[in-house]
Amino acid sequence: MLRKQKFLAVFCLSWAAVCSTSAHAGIVTQHAPVLGAAPVANTITKSIPTSAAVLIGDANLGGPDDFLLTYDKAGINHAGGIQTSPVGDATKLTVSLSSMNTGWYASHWNVQSADGHMAGGDDGLWWAFGVKAKTPTAKSVKITLNSSVPVAPLPDALSVTLNGCRVGMRTLTTSITSARVTSFRFLRTNDTPDSLRNASFTWPVSYNKKTKMYSSTGIIPFAGAYTVTAQITSTNAGVTRTALWSSDVIIAN
Repeated sequence: MLRKQKFLAVFCLSWAAVCSTSAHAGIVTQHAPVLGAAPVANTITKSIPTSAAVLIGDANLGGPDDFLLTYDKAGINHAGGIQTSPVGDATKLTVSLSSMNTGWYASHWNVQSADGHMAGGDDGLWWAFGVKAKTPTAKSVKITLNSSVPVAPLPDALSVTLNGCRVGMRTLTTSITSARVTSFRFLRTNDTPDSLRNASFTWPVSYNKKTKMYSSTGIIPFAGAYTVTAQITSTNAGVTRTALWSSDVIIAN
């Protein structure tokens, strides 16, 4: 237990909100809870990392199809062989990192659960981070997200503001009174490079009661075409409804 607590403290486990299990499969699906990762998701390291790790809140994980890979913008993997080790009642996946330079990166992982399913779902899970990187300046843009399936009484569209369609640390903001925004996801839709196909980055959401604005900050590590999706929930007369609103956006370097 002490080893697990030390791991949690060292890596400042703020990642749980980023990869929390969603009530709707359209955002995130997973079988085991993620307790933390290093480098921490949606942060910029001040030094060159030499390893990457993810801690999953389930014991006895591991199988022949496990992986933990760390990619740069060209889709090149910088991770070495994966090591799976127990940490109390959790499991830690660790890889060494090499040839890391200043820039934006994303790690992609999955591990077999005790029940035989993959803990990160069919496609695995991603998190993004920067290495001594600086976010380029860019103009804010308004994006209209549309609901693929109308869910009454939720509106059919949601207007959000993204503070720049370029890679780096970005923030989405929006205001809605009839529902609650629970998460945003950026899904990369380019076919190349193959290693970055369907890379998906889910951001946590906060709400400011004074401004009545929802805000979500995270890293978009790679240029390309993305589908940005907001998950919205509304409770009325004891019934909770969930809707997904989405739109396409092009992210430049």
